[in-house]
Amino acid sequence: MKYNQLTLSLFSNNRYAKTNTVKVIGITYNFPKENRFDIKQLQSKYGKPEDITTGVNDKDANYNNYYLKYKKSGKSWLLNSMDLMTKNEPVIDENTMAKNNKKTKIAHNGEYTITNSDIKNMAKGTFALKGAKLNMTPAAATKAIGQALEDRTVITPKGTDVFQEYAFGSVHLRYQSKDCASSSVLNQMIFDYDKRGLTFNKIESLVGKADRTVNGKMDTTYVGNKEIKVKTRTNTYGHLIVIGQYYKGAWHVTEVEYR
Repeated sequence: MKYNQLTLSLFSNNRYAKTNTVKVIGITYNFPKENRFDIKQLQSKYGKPEDITTGVNDKDANYNNYYLKYKKSGKSWLLNSMDLMTKNEPVIDENTMAKNNKKTKIAHNGEYTITNSDIKNMAKGTFALKGAKLNMTPAAATKAIGQALEDRTVITPKGTDVFQEYAFGSVHLRYQSKDCASSSVLNQMIFDYDKRGLTFNKIESLVGKADRTVNGKMDTTYVGNKEIKVKTRTNTYGHLIVIGQYYKGAWHVTEVEYR
């Protein structure tokens, strides 16, 4: 949880625990540039730390359960952030954590395979992922698919972003709200398809030529054990967005998005 320069770290073995019941295990404060203390000021008041690690531009100092992070500024070391952690590590309760795993319609130990029908329906805007459709709330989509491997919520004054991960990280669902007063709805599904044999030619044989093509920056990929530089491109086919890399004479799909 973040409040301007202040960040709270919370921990619970129960994935479904409400935020207001979860214990705080750490507090981090990031100092503004205009309000940073010199390391000499702090050591003259609090003494030398129990442990100190120095890098080229970073220095970490440990005072029991206080952790100070300094950044080099000219010839000085200025305090960049301070962490206050609980003295005892959180206790992992295997029995409670075992209850976090619930059934899902998408296997978490493998990759989701997109069918020809899926591609056609994505382009038309009629695709459903095991019953989950665009504009559903997180609760409704989760009820349709099952519990994600991981979900992350980011709340800012501009609105709320919710990210869910399925199928060993190869499927991501993203929910967004227009503002803080609105509920988040599903507006994007992302499928990692790198090195899985899908090409732009295959997609265009199903849905026709792209409505829009944007060439991207050069990237790198591995062909066998060899790392090579490749061109990148993003094609849009209705509601279907496909990102690819060019090698071996063809455009190979790395990511499929539906929104």
